[in-house]
Amino acid sequence: MDLSVISDSEAAYEKFFSECDAMAAGKFILAERNIRSVLKTIAGSSVLLSVFAYAATGYNFAPEFDRRVAVENGRKSLAPPQNDRDFLAFAYCLLMEIDGRNIDFHKLLNEYYAADDMADSYRLFCAAAVLPMKAAVRAVRDAEQFEYVI
Repeated sequence: MDLSVISDSEAAYEKFFSECDAMAAGKFILAERNIRSVLKTIAGSSVLLSVFAYAATGYNFAPEFDRRVAVENGRKSLAPPQNDRDFLAFAYCLLMEIDGRNIDFHKLLNEYYAADDMADSYRLFCAAAVLPMKAAVRAVRDAEQFEYVI
């Protein structure tokens, strides 16, 4: 389905929500492919691009990432932004950095989402980044806080 043709409909959002759910339900071995699918869905929709452009305006990921690192009992974690707009920018940039290989995904999981195995670390990542990103897109859409750039 070509999202650019139906970008003014609910179908673009539903495709994004579906990709986020598929990524969260997926296996670690397919994680990078699933990240790429989420990003392609965003890139293929002017509606979704508008949402993320709204969120990322004036956002500087590198210092924000550093600011989000928390250390407790010798373990690192990422404290995500609390408001939807900043969270969307953070999560989107994080996925872009992983996809562009500027952030090593395995290292990220080991450092910030440590668990008994990589599959559990991946589930923690999805619970902390992907599913909340889906919820934030829904909240921003429902609040109509941005203008479409179609």
